[in-house]
Amino acid sequence: MLEEDYPNFKFNTIIKRKASTRRLAIKGFEGNAELRNALEYYFPFVEELKERVSQKQPQRSN
Repeated sequence: MLEEDYPNFKFNTIIKRKASTRRLAIKGFEGNAELRNALEYYFPFVEELKERVSQKQPQRSN
């Protein structure tokens, strides 16, 4: 349904829910041994987001 209403706005990256991600609110980021595991699915999303933003930005001329 989302694709029908907003074509080309859906991201290709799928972020799955993980227990380690939910525990970030309790354990925090610093010194958290689970941090990399918790954010595993977010790294590809951020790369996809950066790619989309760079494609949409008009180039400035100095």
